[in-house]
Amino acid sequence: MEIIIQSAAEAAAAAAARVIARLLREKPNAVLGLATGSPAKEDERDLAKVKMQMPMFEALARGYLASAGGFLTKTEKQFLPFSGKMITFEIGIRFLTDFLAGDTYFKVHRGGHNLDRCRAQFKLVESIEQQQEQMNKLLEKLR
Repeated sequence: MEIIIQSAAEAAAAAAARVIARLLREKPNAVLGLATGSPAKEDERDLAKVKMQMPMFEALARGYLASAGGFLTKTEKQFLPFSGKMITFEIGIRFLTDFLAGDTYFKVHRGGHNLDRCRAQFKLVESIEQQQEQMNKLLEKLR
């Protein structure tokens, strides 16, 4: 694993975009979701703290499109906001499944840890849905 530390969101987004672009050159059929970000921890119990951060999404989208936008199709660009919601929902389902299976896959630090993770992810999905139109408008402007 490569760890890249950047001091600003724009620099981090550009670095992430370069890594993603390299991956797509090496593996053109890779399936990607665009992260949307939340200031809360992945296992936050106070769900009021869990929300999608539009400035973070914008920085990620700008960086990603700056590096990968040249070879993405119009449809792929259109579905970037949806992909962030889908990957967040997917990990929420994985946390829930692991909780129901007895916490055998993800490392847990307390009882109900994976259930708290699931709830936080589902709350983030809800926040993404509430901002979906704004995300779509931003991407229309960036395309």
